[in-house]
Amino acid sequence: MPLVDRIIVQALPHAELHHWRPLQVGQIVCDSRRVAPGDLFVAVPGVSVD
Repeated sequence: MPLVDRIIVQALPHAELHHWRPLQVGQIVCDSRRVAPGDLFVAVPGVSVD
C-alpha cells in the first residue's frame, strides 16, 4: 500500500473501506480555497470556522 494510502487509513481508524484502490494525490490541503484537481482536502476543526 503506498505511503499516502497508509496515512489516510491510519487517520481514519473507524472508516469502512470497500473496494480500496491506490490513490494519486497531488497535495493534502486544509484550505478549501487552495484545492486543485487531484488534491485531498482535510477539514480541521477550529482552523477557521467549525
